[in-house]
Amino acid sequence: MPLPWTDEQPRAERLRTAGFQVRFRVQLPHEAECPAFAPWFVERLNELLPAHRWLVEYLDSKDVFDDDGPRKLGTTGAVGV
Repeated sequence: MPLPWTDEQPRAERLRTAGFQVRFRVQLPHEAECPAFAPWFVERLNELLPAHRWLVEYLDSKDVFDDDGPRKLGTTGAVGV
C-alpha cells in the first residue's frame, strides 16, 4: 500500500507494523530433543534463504534505514511493497 494511507483503510493497523515473520507449519521431528535436530533445522533455514536474499536486496535498494536502525512504517522512507 503506497503512502499515505488513511485510517479508513481496512488494514491500516497492519500497515503500521515494522516487521514480519515467516513460520513453518510442520511437526517437529523426534530429533528435536537431541543433536540430530541440527541437520533438520539447517534444511529449514536453507528453504528460507531465497526469501532472505530477496529481502536484503530489496531493503538495500530502499532508504529504509537511518543511523538508529530501521524506520517505522508511516514515516518518510517507509517500505511499500
